[in-house]
Amino acid sequence: GDHGSALALAQAAAAVDQRDPLARGYLCEAAYYRKSPEETISQCEAAVNLARVYPSRLTPKSLYRLQGILADTYKNILGLPEQAIDHFSQMLAFPNISPADQCEILMARAEAYTTISRPGEALSDLERGIQLCARPEDQARLEDMRRKISAPPHQ
Repeated sequence: GDHGSALALAQAAAAVDQRDPLARGYLCEAAYYRKSPEETISQCEAAVNLARVYPSRLTPKSLYRLQGILADTYKNILGLPEQAIDHFSQMLAFPNISPADQCEILMARAEAYTTISRPGEALSDLERGIQLCARPEDQARLEDMRRKISAPPHQ
């Protein structure tokens, strides 16, 4: 909960090893909670890219979280839905994603597709979401999104 201390500790860890994906992941989270979108993008991308190259203590769950931070930052903070779509897709590629999490990601990606006028891809995500989303409020949201892109109601 102490974002200032978290940032200081993450910066110290990154100073020890510039190529440590875990330290960059900590910097990413610290920047995200400090609401610094440019630094968030920079540190999250660095963490993800470093984890592809160097041995890392970043778990798949941590990498998934970093992708979620990137997607949220691009879509909701920076208003760049096209960049968010790639991160949503990468999240969906992780193994063992719960149906509830897949539901949330698909709805968010469908919104991003709709924003950039790609209704076909949005409809595809909404159709998949209908199969995965169990909560009535999610089903209602999916139907509302379908109406917004002028798709017929799901039968």
